[in-house]
Amino acid sequence: MEDNFTLAHALSKNSIPELKKLSEKYNADEHINPNAGKPRLIQDLIPVIPTADREKIIDNTFNTPKTRYNAHLGVYSGSLISEDEINANCLDFNRSHDFSNSSSSYQTNQRENMELIEYDEEELLFYYTYTEKKPSYDYDSLESRPVIFSRKIRVIIKPNEGHISAFSGDRDLFNNVLTALTHVFGRAITPLNINKTGISNVVAGNFSFHTVKVIDFIYHGLDKLGVLGEIKDIELETSLKSKNPQKVKVQGNDLLDDKSICDYLFMQARDLVGVKLALKFILSEEIEHLVNIEIGIRDNRTKIGIKRDHHTLELVKFFYELLENITQKYIQEPGLINEENTVKILDQIRQRALSGS
Repeated sequence: MEDNFTLAHALSKNSIPELKKLSEKYNADEHINPNAGKPRLIQDLIPVIPTADREKIIDNTFNTPKTRYNAHLGVYSGSLISEDEINANCLDFNRSHDFSNSSSSYQTNQRENMELIEYDEEELLFYYTYTEKKPSYDYDSLESRPVIFSRKIRVIIKPNEGHISAFSGDRDLFNNVLTALTHVFGRAITPLNINKTGISNVVAGNFSFHTVKVIDFIYHGLDKLGVLGEIKDIELETSLKSKNPQKVKVQGNDLLDDKSICDYLFMQARDLVGVKLALKFILSEEIEHLVNIEIGIRDNRTKIGIKRDHHTLELVKFFYELLENITQKYIQEPGLINEENTVKILDQIRQRALSGS
């Protein structure tokens, strides 16, 4: 029954033309009326969709990136435990995080599940699933019925490199993933933290150490992958550190030319916690791709994203791995990649902030 509610929720996200295509695919007995309204189409489709296809439809609806390939980054350290031990710990975690039996069907209830999909010394693949069951009023039956909402997060761990990627832009769900992994591995699994050691007060001046590190990474880390293009907008930490940072549209194509942003960074010493920009990946002399990327570094949480645009998913995954390797390498290293040039960039920002217009 719960599976039917989840499938119905997934189907409801499809348009009527998409539902009609599904009806053509599964309408073996020709008892589905393709001209029926959306609620009726969904009701008729549910019983004829094979069990093997249900999970695929749900996964494609809620978990396949439509516009942006996002991930939060973590750090793995220590020796790798056995596959049997991981599976046993996953089972223990799932039992202790199942739906509460004491909750009624009219109360919101949550379940967490961690599953090892692939075990290899080079790479581990997990699926973390967060499921929420809550009442929703059904106008056809004139009663409240439980509806299942599910979020599945793919988690890749590369033990030899110490890298963790949790493919979700949701910070709260990423925190849940870290907690689950800590249970599975029996030791603290941490997010990728920005390392601000090795930055002197002389270099930082009136800028925050956080901003200095991020500026250095943007101009001297990302350029290892290709050529920086237009910087479209940035995110600034708010003075009250609210849950959502302040988003600022860049006037022009470079934050160094935008006086208001330079004022924020120098006059107010605000933290630069996010940036969206175009990056030309140069793969060879003949092959280059212009890609829109996103970097977020805030509250000891590092997030990266690749916009799908017209690129294939396979190519997007390739871009992601390049970006992830560079980010993991430089964000957690002490000091700056290019201190001399970073000082020059900071001086440009300072001069722009102090200019009359």
